[in-house]
Amino acid sequence: MKRLLLFFILLVIPIFVNADEINIVGTLLIIVSFVIIPIINNNQTLGQKLLKINKNKPLRIDDLVGRAVIVNGLGYMIFMFIILYLTSDNIYFVLINILGFFQILMIIINSFMVIYSKEKRGIADYFTDTRVEEI
Repeated sequence: MKRLLLFFILLVIPIFVNADEINIVGTLLIIVSFVIIPIINNNQTLGQKLLKINKNKPLRIDDLVGRAVIVNGLGYMIFMFIILYLTSDNIYFVLINILGFFQILMIIINSFMVIYSKEKRGIADYFTDTRVEEI
């Protein structure tokens, strides 16, 4: 049953929605997951709560939004939504591929920073001057 549900979510639903609807849903999910839930949940995302970790200091709303824009792809999603309506199809395709490459590169760099740096801090941790602590 779980596989059928996953198949439906990943393959069937995208057939009936267009790019801007997927982009709006993705943007809302990022905002809810990485901005609103930490505000409600004592500065913890759901993943941090499951792993029983937290940041060493409370984050302000601008810190949470900045982290979402830099690391979680909110900036990419918003820019993608804007160029969807401002450019032609060909320009949109080229820009979205270039931006997608940089977004993947950002994820790879952030992952290597967390895995191999002495302090185990990612890009957003340097941006907001935070460290991860176990609870």
